Amino acid sequence: MENHIIKKLEHSAFRKNYYQKYENIAPPFWKRIHFQDLSAKNVVEFNSIRMENVHQEGVEFHSIETALDTLSSINFDEFRFGAAQYYVHEVYSLYNTGFYLKIKADAQVDEPIYIEYTLDKKDSQLLDFVIIEAQKNSKASIIINYKTSDNSEVYKNSVLKVIAQDSATLKLSRVQNLNLQSCNHDFSDFNLSDHAKISYYNAEFGAKVNLSASIAYLNGYRSAMQTFPAYVADSDRKVDLAYSAVFRGKMTEGTINGNGAVLDQATKVFRGNIYFEKGSRGSFGREGSFDILLDKTVQSHAIPTLFCDEDDVIGEHYASVGKINENQLMYLMSRGIPESLAKKVIVESSFRPILDNIEHEETRDSLIAELNKRIS
Repeated sequence: MENHIIKKLEHSAFRKNYYQKYENIAPPFWKRIHFQDLSAKNVVEFNSIRMENVHQEGVEFHSIETALDTLSSINFDEFRFGAAQYYVHEVYSLYNTGFYLKIKADAQVDEPIYIEYTLDKKDSQLLDFVIIEAQKNSKASIIINYKTSDNSEVYKNSVLKVIAQDSATLKLSRVQNLNLQSCNHDFSDFNLSDHAKISYYNAEFGAKVNLSASIAYLNGYRSAMQTFPAYVADSDRKVDLAYSAVFRGKMTEGTINGNGAVLDQATKVFRGNIYFEKGSRGSFGREGSFDILLDKTVQSHAIPTLFCDEDDVIGEHYASVGKINENQLMYLMSRGIPESLAKKVIVESSFRPILDNIEHEETRDSLIAELNKRIS
């Protein structure tokens, strides 16, 4: 580590505490994708960040340290994913960028807030720590985009914490489209109070190794969380995705609806978890994934699970894995569309409901172009 990172570590009780925990945890081994990862090395400041529409009424940006000092409601130590603990502690102690974004009470933010991180040879390691707080009765749309500008080997590890207070409405889109020489770790958690609503659109297109976990805690009465993952695994990429919803409040609703395309020699694991805890009476949860397999050489695993400690709930889970619909393919080809293009049209149509909700034209168009380039 550079001296300035060491200095920050030594002068922060929060960082120092989690660095001690981080040092005592061994890097996990990911059995299904046969991968043992290494941690970050020689962490320096990260500078390649671009933001749009941040100076709007009702929007405040603060340092991450401000959130650590003022937000007593955050639980930093609740983990449903054992492997995530190692990477989260790495970010807590060694983060090289981060911010606290507050949407003020009763604010109706008109323009989508856009944050872009670009990794390259110069900025090759990103450990970002982000906290978003949507206060009571607020409404906003936020897009966070991670990309690479060259083919350098890069390392990204992100922690995102979202707090949605009573009757807050938040639309969040996160895009990860790193190059084939990169390693991506990602952990997000969401805490929703009474009547809070979050729609989460998560496009996981990139990285050589992509390990991503997300969990929503539906704490409040009639809170609702919709999660829409979209993922592409091609070449020899290794992808392990885990999305969960924990139902705690009464009459809560949570859905996880994943769509993916897997081809070449890629390995993909999709884990969907629903937890109905005691007191979540009248709640409804649904989770599942739909994968299009474009080659016989892929390995695709779908693991839907449901845990229930409450009687008066409805839980559904599903997993659908298969080839491109032959009837759709023949229909398009019968109208003069070449087979390769027809496949792209079918795959893109399955992604469209997610991509069309990313309210940043440049990012959305780049994802569609990337999808068409990689699907053959």
